[in-house]
Amino acid sequence: MKKNFWKLFSFWIKEEKKEEKKEEKEVDYFAKYEGLEGDNNPRLVSICAEYMASLCKVPVYDCSDMNPLLKKLPDLKLDENYVLDNYNPHPRSRESIGQNLDLYVRSKSVEKPRDIDFGMSRTEYVYRIILKNEPKMLKAKLEELHSQMKPLPKHEDPFKHITLPFTEEAVWQAYLLRQARHRIGMYWHGLYEKRVFINGVEDIDGLAPEFSISEERLERFKVEAKAHWSETMRPMVILDGNKAYISHYWFSLWGGLSQVKCLVSYDSCSHMVTGFRIKVMPPVVPYADGPSF
Repeated sequence: MKKNFWKLFSFWIKEEKKEEKKEEKEVDYFAKYEGLEGDNNPRLVSICAEYMASLCKVPVYDCSDMNPLLKKLPDLKLDENYVLDNYNPHPRSRESIGQNLDLYVRSKSVEKPRDIDFGMSRTEYVYRIILKNEPKMLKAKLEELHSQMKPLPKHEDPFKHITLPFTEEAVWQAYLLRQARHRIGMYWHGLYEKRVFINGVEDIDGLAPEFSISEERLERFKVEAKAHWSETMRPMVILDGNKAYISHYWFSLWGGLSQVKCLVSYDSCSHMVTGFRIKVMPPVVPYADGPSF
């Protein structure tokens, strides 16, 4: 018993040290860019504003694909043999406490998956309730249901089929596509992931009460956030060799105003983004709403 305890304790210590090293490495990774200021590129703000405004017109469900997401991101070129799509069933199709947009690409020759193909459908859920005392009939119904399911397409990273130039604007557009999951395609508990990009004082003024938020508390937050705001907090992209450093701010109902840092890796041979390293900093102006979903 004692031997097993020390074995478990030793394993836990090793895992803790691994996490500490990992965290130290990540902090050092971003430290290089601490205090640097970009060129205050006004195009970054306008690109973000236009893109965010366009998202409300993008159908997430009951659509053939999600290619409209690229309409306001002109520097991103998707391979013409592929389409962008959401790797989720419609929320109405199954019991789920929430979901978020999960972008992937599939070949145009591959059929769009149906809701039933994603697994336990609402129909199965209902069968299990009404036929719980009829095991033979339940088994037959489930077998019939599962026989209709088709294999899901491979979940493939969109950025493996998107090319772009290595410019501030193009990298920013790639980042906005990567973070679209925080703006659309959220359902129920997935709405806890909702974020509002704050690119200037006007965006703070534009914050509106929603969910269970207190209008009075939000107004107090706005006053504090605007007092804290400076022009150096606008979106910034710094190109650095085969990497790009991004800094911007966003608002969360369950956090407040926070800086988001991202390192984008770029392959100049393929003209593709090969990775995103994203780190959300502690809030500079906290805000915490209660449970809403």
